[in-house]
Amino acid sequence: MHEVTQISYGYGVVNIIMNSESTTEIPAPDIRFGDYKEAVKSCFTEKELKEIEAGGTAELTFDFVMMDEPSDISEAATFDEAIQAAVNKNGILEKGVYFEAQGSKTVGDAETEELSYFYQDVEFQIDIPLYLVRDERDYYTMIDLMGECQLEKDIDKDADTITIATNDLGTTLILYKDTDSLTENDNSVRLNGNYIILAGIAALVLAWFSVDRLHRKERNKE
Repeated sequence: MHEVTQISYGYGVVNIIMNSESTTEIPAPDIRFGDYKEAVKSCFTEKELKEIEAGGTAELTFDFVMMDEPSDISEAATFDEAIQAAVNKNGILEKGVYFEAQGSKTVGDAETEELSYFYQDVEFQIDIPLYLVRDERDYYTMIDLMGECQLEKDIDKDADTITIATNDLGTTLILYKDTDSLTENDNSVRLNGNYIILAGIAALVLAWFSVDRLHRKERNKE
């Protein structure tokens, strides 16, 4: 995907370039901002925004590369540890796919500057790769920023997209949890509980018959 969106800001203009590619057999999905004007405000300083507003030009570039595993082995280990910690709080989470993300900005004739975070939360919308789309499935993202992984839950109800609000920009992992399997487990717990109740009633009935039979024998002896 290569998408260029031009945003007017005051008397100036900001070109936002979104690129996504894949190192796997699966084509890379589209990734976009929920609100491009808010994204502009989140990427530039107050001084830069004033320069743009006065008639300057600026450019934002974001590159996303989809892959099965991070290219950095140590980063893969960081994710595994973070996933285990998240599982303890959220239940079983399955790995989907990774995106290595990079961003940069340029204002006027200034040198290009790399972006590793946003000044405020930005809404990202990610099209879910088709092979990961399924009913009764909850989606999450985990973003690694300098060794700290932040788990974000999908905040939209569209089954084909993930929407997150974050101020982090780094390697991102899509995770998912099948909610129908949880329902099955809940049902099995309820069924087991019913069996226990029935078994308890049967035991009480048998005990009553035993006591009644014993009383009858004692009366017959009298």
